[in-house]
Parts: sequence; C-alpha cells; structure tokens
Amino acid sequence: MESDSAFKDVFNCGSIIRPTIWGLDNSAIRILFDYVAKHPEVINLGIGILEFPLLTEVKESAISAIQNNANVYSPNRGDPELIRKLCDFYNKELTSQEIGDKNAMVGIGVSGLLTNVFLSVLDKDDEVMIADPYFLLYKNIPTFFNAKTQPFNEDIDLQDLESKVSDKTKALIFSNPSNPSGKIYSSNELKILSDFCNKHNILMISDEIYHEFDYVNKFETACNYNPNALILRGMSKVDYASGWRIGYAFGPEEIINAMIKVQQNISVCAPTPFQKAAITSLELREKGNACFKKNLEVIRSYRDLVVSYLKNNFELKNLDGGIYAYFRKEGLSGSELATKLLEKNVLVVPSKAFSRDERYVRLCYTNSGGRLEEGLEIIKDAF
Repeated sequence: MESDSAFKDVFNCGSIIRPTIWGLDNSAIRILFDYVAKHPEVINLGIGILEFPLLTEVKESAISAIQNNANVYSPNRGDPELIRKLCDFYNKELTSQEIGDKNAMVGIGVSGLLTNVFLSVLDKDDEVMIADPYFLLYKNIPTFFNAKTQPFNEDIDLQDLESKVSDKTKALIFSNPSNPSGKIYSSNELKILSDFCNKHNILMISDEIYHEFDYVNKFETACNYNPNALILRGMSKVDYASGWRIGYAFGPEEIINAMIKVQQNISVCAPTPFQKAAITSLELREKGNACFKKNLEVIRSYRDLVVSYLKNNFELKNLDGGIYAYFRKEGLSGSELATKLLEKNVLVVPSKAFSRDERYVRLCYTNSGGRLEEGLEIIKDAF
C-alpha cells in the first residue's frame, strides 16, 4: 500500500480544519504522560490518577451488567435507578432544599458534562469566568464555540470579581477542592460567589469531582449557598475509575434539560454497564464500606508526607483537599523548576498549564507507583 503522501497532494487537510483547533493549548499533562510511558525510570508525580484498584464489587457489577446484556443505550438522562440513588445520596448534603430526578443527569465524565453545559449556554463572544489556577478544559472548551474566558483569583475578592464581569458573562466555574491548588472554598467565599452570580444572572458551576478528598473537614457543596448552582461530580476520582467516564450533574431543571438535549445529539448516554456499576458503588457507600475510608486515610498520609518534605524549602499553597500539591521555589519559574526536577527523573507539571501565574508546579501525590517518598527526597535534596 502506498503512503498517504500522494493523497495529501490532492487533499489539503489543513485547509478544512478550523483555526480555533490549532489555537487550543496542547495539554502539557498529556504530553508528559506520553514522555513517562517511554521513560519508566522517571518518578511520575504529574498525572492526576489514583493508584488504588477499583473495588472488586464494583468491577463485578459491571461484568454482571455486560453478561446480562445491559449493553444498549440507557435513557439520555441516565439509568433511572442510578438517577434516584444519586439524588438520594446528594440530598443528604443539602441543608435547605431537596432535589429530584428532574435536577440530575449522568454524562460522559465531568469533561463531557462541561461540554454539554457550555454548548447549552455559550454563543460566540460570550464569556466564562474561571477561577485561576484552573483545570485546563475550563479554558479550552469555550474556545470551541468562539467564546472567551476571563480568569479571576481563586482567593475570592468581590472587587476582583466585579472588575472581570461584563454583559457577555454567562457562567462562572471553579473546582472545589481545587485542581491544581488543593484549595477548599470557605463558606464566606461560597456566599460571595453565590451572591455575585445571582446579582449578574450568571450560572455558577462548581466542579466537585474531588469532594471526598477533604483533609480539614471544610468542604461544603455550593448548592447550599446557591440553589441555582450546577454541581459536577463523577466516578473518576472517588471510585478510581477515570477510564469509565461516568459523571454526574445536579442543577436547575432548565439547565439539566438543555444539557440532556445536547447529550442526545452528541453522545446519547454514558456507558450503560458502568452506570449499573455506579449504583453498586453508591450502595457500598451507603453501607459504610471500609475501603473508601481506609484509602482516604492513605491519601491523607501521602499529603502529610508532601508537607513534611516541602514545607521548609518551598512556598506551598494550602493542601486542604484534592490530590495535588502546588508549590514554587523563589527565583525559578515553574517551567525551570519542572525542567530541573525532570533532569533528576522526577516529573511535575509547570503551572503555565493551569494559570497566568507561571511560578508554580503541580505535584500529584496519588500516582507515584510506590515511589512518592523517593521522589520527595530528590526534590528536597535538589535545593
């Protein structure tokens, strides 16, 4: 078979691809992921994955669903039993309201749900306010629709927020706990954000994919402060199942219905067997399965280890929650620090992937392959 060079001579692929696509930031994280795959000697503290195995009961539930032919489309909203269990589970966190099936949906991970909601609310030149530092997709997905992003400081200040809003602002998004900084928003900050969004008729989006990783007993869901908030969660982190692509959204009925309509026309539904397995995971939590608590304590010990190694030589952001450490070294940019550490076979991600402030790096402490302390020792000794 001939190479495709002759084909390229008669068909200019590049001429039909939207310029917007070439303008997207390549994920520095995925580039590093490819690098690590080719260099097993590198201690990988870069990729946000949890190294715990998926619970056996949850895996067996997915296998059983497949064997029992739950392999066709589910309803676009999601498996009805899963929707009911999600609502029951989430209602236990709510203090002043209760949600029902009409306020929930299941999607293709939080990333898919982000696409659904941004397609639902954004037109060309509309704006999304994003807490800085941010998850890369908050910045990239709006670009697909020729919308714009406006970063604001994650340490909430009303004057800063008011300086960033415009009549084109449609949504505001933050992660809580934060990827990458580990910040958990205080009740006062959630109230400020809620009042601000309601004042300007902006959709408040709280990405709570790391909600169970709270080491200071501080996390609260945004819905307790803003009944009109959209809440995003899923199985990727709390169930160690990032490859299953199961995400959940809770929010106002009109927003959820719009997101379902988008999903109908793009991806139809989340994988049906894995939705069945998600029901099992929720049931295990309801019964107080000890594995979740035990694993969280292990993760807390990793976080404490990071603090003990880095607190004296680096400026550390707070590590209240999540699975990341966000730190800097005076006199070095994040890229310089990451390069210096990679030369010593330790991989971290420079903050230019997450922020306008390029002084930091992000370290994931849950995916080291058992080499976390070795990596921290190298980082400490490097300075």
